Formats: sequence, C-alpha cells, structure tokens
Amino acid sequence: MKRRVHRLEGAIVRTERAEEHIHDLRGRIDDLARNYSDRMLASIDFDALDPSHPFIHEGRLLGAADRLQFDTMDSPPEFSVLVGEICYNLRASLDYLVYELAIEDSGSAQEGTQFPIEDSPEGFARRKDPKDRRCYLQGVKPAHIAMIEELQPYNGCEWSRVLREISNPDKHRTLTVTGSHQMGFVKFFTTPPVETEGWPVRRARFRGVEVYAQYPVSLLVLFPDRSGVIKTLSVLQGEVTTLLEVFKPEFK
Repeated sequence: MKRRVHRLEGAIVRTERAEEHIHDLRGRIDDLARNYSDRMLASIDFDALDPSHPFIHEGRLLGAADRLQFDTMDSPPEFSVLVGEICYNLRASLDYLVYELAIEDSGSAQEGTQFPIEDSPEGFARRKDPKDRRCYLQGVKPAHIAMIEELQPYNGCEWSRVLREISNPDKHRTLTVTGSHQMGFVKFFTTPPVETEGWPVRRARFRGVEVYAQYPVSLLVLFPDRSGVIKTLSVLQGEVTTLLEVFKPEFK
C-alpha cells in the first residue's frame, strides 16, 4: 500500500537536512579540536609547566598541568558553507510551508509566495496585501496569516529574527573559533590511557618521569555577536520543526 505523503513532507525533509548539516558541522568542530590538541602537544615544553595539582598517586593519572592559552582564530571556510546551507534549508522549509498553505486555502498554487520576516507591522502589511507587488502571502486565508504574523520579530519572535540575520552571508562568513578553558589543560598518565575519548596521546618527559600526555580542549565556533553557532542553529532547527508540527493539522 502506497504511503500517503503529508503536504508538508518537503518542508520536513528540509529541516531534517538542516539537522544533518548541524551534525556534520559538530563533527568537523570536534575534528578541529583534536587536530589543535595534537599540534599543542607537539609544541609544549613540558619541563616549563608548573603542575596545577599535586601528583595523586603512582596510578594512571599523575597530574594536570596549568591551563594553556588558546588564541582566537578564524574558522575554516567550510564551516561558513555549512552554516549557509543550514540556514538555506530552514528558510526553504518556511517558504514551502507558505506555498502549501496558499494551495490549501485558495485551491491553486500562487506565484511569489514566501515566508515573511518583518520588523514592523507596516512591513508585514505589505507582505499580506494582494494588491502589493511585494505580497508574499497571496491566497493564504486570514487565520493562517494571523498565525504567521505572530512569528514576526516585531511581535517578539526572536528565532525568526535570528534566522533572517544569520542568513545574511556577511554574518556567516566571519565565524571565529575560540577555546573553552573548561578543558584546556594537559593530562599526564604513567601508562597509555585505555580510554582516550578520541584525544591524541603523546609520550613525553615531565619532571624527569616518562609519561603519556593529552591536551583535551573544547572549541566554540561563534557568530560575530559571540553567540555559539551549534547552539543557535540547533535552536532554529528545533523551532522550525515545531512550527511545522503546529501547522500540520491545518491541512485536510
């Protein structure tokens, strides 16, 4: 029996694609952290480090050295490409929603439909006026227009404003990477660690003792306003996914 496809299936697939890109971006950030960790281990003068904790015992963990400084740097270009693709899919999902609403409400496809994101009631009024050439909501009935209007920045909807802002290429071409010092310290082991948690391990001498060293770091990729890229995009993807679920019952 052929599965019945919901009219919003295309929009849903877009949000799922955005989620896949977020997962990909998170993995690339983790890879960057591991590469940075390996480079740091190769450059550290272990004899110059002062332990921030005393040696615990002659067991696996010897101690943890002082945290090291992490310099902010530009993110790799592919990060910006992925952010752009995530935003594109989320905006496309919203546009698909309006396109399908117009068909549902008017009985036929309408030209020029788009999900509006406006900063003022006046701007939104133009988007819903069928006599205005800038109308995005042609064929959409008033009840559905009202639902969309509640999602405008001027009505306090923050996520729609953020999505519009970071869709601007200038916002995702200037990402930066910074280090979180929560994990920015060197760990020493007397024997090769069984559980490496994916972090590189190097042999070294510390205080005259042969050790195995790790330098776990936590990297954050930030937008120009210093908000976290992964957290922000995950919130946006969740909001658009929830919105589609809200509109699903509106279709016969």
